[in-house]
Amino acid sequence: MDLAPEDRKAGMFGLYYLLRDTVVSVAAFGGAFLWEIGPSVNFMVAFAFDLLGTLGFALWGKNPR
Repeated sequence: MDLAPEDRKAGMFGLYYLLRDTVVSVAAFGGAFLWEIGPSVNFMVAFAFDLLGTLGFALWGKNPR
């Protein structure tokens, strides 16, 4: 909220939670769809996204020091 303009902090707060909750809801429905295919499919897709995130951080992540 530090970067939001002073007169728009409440709106930015609401927009952040709207976008975050939309992404979380879509992910939950996607997980439920994958679970219907098979529990192992759900875990394999989660593993693949984990690998992508780890590789992305290893290549482009920044050290906080």
